[in-house]
Amino acid sequence: PAPVDAFVFFEAFHHCERPLELLDRCRAALRPGGRLLFIAEAIYDDFYVPWGHRLDGAAAYRSAQRGWLELGFRRDFFTAELEARGFTVTWELLPHLDAFGTIMLARL
Repeated sequence: PAPVDAFVFFEAFHHCERPLELLDRCRAALRPGGRLLFIAEAIYDDFYVPWGHRLDGAAAYRSAQRGWLELGFRRDFFTAELEARGFTVTWELLPHLDAFGTIMLARL
């Protein structure tokens, strides 16, 4: 019931069935100055659609074998969705962390 300071998504947000609704719910639950942190999410500069099912082999395998929902997002789309909800978005790339080094911070 009380506003929270932050939500952290580590390799998790891209499994959400209704990701834009989840952004709205997070926004509503954050206190002023709150943050969303996305680490190692499936957000790409050149994803084939604004957001949708990932078609790469690893994602297709996990979807078929484990039943996981594997979404991907185009970076410009995802950034615009957050900005439309009042967030300021910054990106950081830490190459020495490989896939875990893509970090997005959205701050109210």
